[in-house]
Amino acid sequence: MRARRIASPVPSATRGLAKFALPGLSARHEQIVWAGAALMAEPRVKAEIWVSMAVRLGNATGRYGAVLRKGDPDAGGVLVVLRGREGLSVLSQMRTAEGSAAWIRGTGSGPVAQDTADAYVARQVKFDPDLWVLEFESPDLLPPFEGKIV
Repeated sequence: MRARRIASPVPSATRGLAKFALPGLSARHEQIVWAGAALMAEPRVKAEIWVSMAVRLGNATGRYGAVLRKGDPDAGGVLVVLRGREGLSVLSQMRTAEGSAAWIRGTGSGPVAQDTADAYVARQVKFDPDLWVLEFESPDLLPPFEGKIV
């Protein structure tokens, strides 16, 4: 399936974004794809810079952290392993429906064993080889940085 560029009046909020018609999609689905492109237009910090900030913030607040795996320096996703008293929890970076950054507990709401967390990280890295993996000491299983956990 190959996308072809189509001419369309561009709303001022999304000026400069290209609109593509995908074969087999209805006009409604094309509108959804177009709206999704508009949501993703916000500027983002490079992954390497964000990771550096998170580790420094963690170290400064006593939640010592380390980079377990380096990913793509520009656009890699991030997994955060939190090591608590009862076990581990893995946070996975995501986007909400509005396009804002958020985190989801990939290993469930409660703490898990080391082998369960390792298996989750390995599956995610196999799916996306550009992932960064960070680990922080976190007695309460909360990250050292501010973020919405869904």
